[in-house]
Amino acid sequence: MKGLGVLAALLGVSFAATIPHHKQTSSVSETRDFKYDTSFYGCASKPSEAFVKANQAIAIASAATEENIPEDFVEIDLVIHVWAASERPDDGFEQLMLRQVSALNDAFKPAKFRFRPLGYTRGIDANLSTKGTIADRGKHEDAGRYGGYNILNLYIVRDPPPGAGGVCTFPQDEPALDLSDDGCMVGAGTLNDPPAGAGFSGGMTAVHEVGHWLGLRHTFQEADESGLADCNHGTGDDVADTPVHLLPKDPDDCSETTNSCPGFAGNDPVRNYMNYMGARCQSEFTKGQITRMHNWWKARSIIMKRRRTAHKDASGASAVTPRSVALTPIPQPHSNGDDDSLNTILPRDSADSDNKKVPYCGFKADEASVASNKALAQQERKQSQKAMSQSGTTEIDVYMHMIVPELPTNGWINDEYARLRRQIDLLNEGYKSTGLHFNPVYADVYVSAEWSYLKKETPVSAYGSQLHNGSYTTLNMYFVRRIYDNIAGLVKSLPQHPPADWIYTDGVTIAADTMETRFPVIIHETGHWLGLHHTFQEGFAAGETPSCEGGYGDDVDDTPTHLRTPSNVDERCKPTDEPLDTCPNQEGKDPVHNFMNFMATMCLNEFTNGQIQRMHSWCGIRKGLDLVVYTG
Repeated sequence: MKGLGVLAALLGVSFAATIPHHKQTSSVSETRDFKYDTSFYGCASKPSEAFVKANQAIAIASAATEENIPEDFVEIDLVIHVWAASERPDDGFEQLMLRQVSALNDAFKPAKFRFRPLGYTRGIDANLSTKGTIADRGKHEDAGRYGGYNILNLYIVRDPPPGAGGVCTFPQDEPALDLSDDGCMVGAGTLNDPPAGAGFSGGMTAVHEVGHWLGLRHTFQEADESGLADCNHGTGDDVADTPVHLLPKDPDDCSETTNSCPGFAGNDPVRNYMNYMGARCQSEFTKGQITRMHNWWKARSIIMKRRRTAHKDASGASAVTPRSVALTPIPQPHSNGDDDSLNTILPRDSADSDNKKVPYCGFKADEASVASNKALAQQERKQSQKAMSQSGTTEIDVYMHMIVPELPTNGWINDEYARLRRQIDLLNEGYKSTGLHFNPVYADVYVSAEWSYLKKETPVSAYGSQLHNGSYTTLNMYFVRRIYDNIAGLVKSLPQHPPADWIYTDGVTIAADTMETRFPVIIHETGHWLGLHHTFQEGFAAGETPSCEGGYGDDVDDTPTHLRTPSNVDERCKPTDEPLDTCPNQEGKDPVHNFMNFMATMCLNEFTNGQIQRMHSWCGIRKGLDLVVYTG
């Protein structure tokens, strides 16, 4: 218990109060058989007794004050340590680093935390890549822990701790002087995309573990000194707004009506990152958890400052200057540098760009396409405006081209093909209610350093003339490593009359880093290929400021006139939120759920009936152009 009072003083709380059994409203209890394979859940983090008591003290202090989520982001420096068994490129997992950064920043954005990658180290050790503790790796001379107590060190290893996918240390009252045991460790396999029943994959293991590093416990009841863990016995997380519940029986059951402790208020928090649920269920921290993490972050920062002044040598110099190992910069997708040490497509660093939105669309309509859409709008008004103008489903064949700077290491090509297949699944999910279905016909990998880093002066026809397959009704998708100006997706124009440069300018170009993030770039850009404009008002000329009365919109009757959503309100789409209305003098509110708007990913889930009609109209035009081209 040494040092517990110091931590209490740091946090401005007292241990004089009696700790109640939190959130109890009834004596009803339920006991479960917990004999199952815990490796699914992937967590070996265990809080100390001192931490538990400090956490309870914070809970008491928090109960007396209103819990407000901070307005400003807290930036946490992040260092990644990759431990591999050999020098082989496919043995190091570096391609997963930025994918993990993106997952962390996606999950913690609502909590107002942002992780800024400083760089990475690489350790080659067959033993430490599969065995050992955080401290064993943290003490390594060349690839050990970096920086102070307020820097997150994340170790990616081939094999995580036995029976778990990851482990993290909780904040300590008196951390060791070398800090070697502070940080988080996850298995590289937890960073891959999650198949059904994959537990904490897709980067969610680290999200869960970093929650521990920031002071959160599991939301469910865990065994206390008596060894019991039921609704009335055991320890919970001491956060007021996470209901009392038991360890989930089925981690793939995301049903929000689950209630394992019916005598207590609230259903089980199946969406919570700190529960033991599968990755597809996880999406939130509660307000109380967010406040708790910020309290513990303050404690970490105060401890770091105290250590700098408490340990000095005779000259007055700090004796605990954090040891700094040499860091290798993580290749940033924003630059066109020559560093291809991560020779696969890496996700964009979400500390610099908000990868939950679609703000990097490179589509710009010309006056001809605007005029064409106006003409179609006139025709559609004469028809019955239903979601479908014909029965059945329109099938669209898709050819997919992955353009890489060099051929991936042996075995990785199959991974790239799997990623392409997942894009088709995402596309069909987004268009499932439109009567349009996309069939993957062909995929290839093409090596070109020039085209993989697409420049503004490079026309689509440069690679389209070499790679385009099929006809004008065939969707060709080009996945490049990066697009100029940080663009995520690019469609040069709407369907042409006739198509310019034959069909070599036709298709969708996607920055492949978006394949690892959650915003639906491929759905949005395919909407342009099918003839849709953005729903908001835009201007023709560069620098022209659109207004509610000026510029052009999408000429679809059931999408209200509105302006582009300001970035500070791009998540305002919940039923409880005040509706966005950027053009109050026009009919209707902003279409915050529309795929062709610029809103946060969590908001986007629909096309309107008018948009669906428009896409089918353009499909008919494409078929007509095919007849003209092929029959002369």
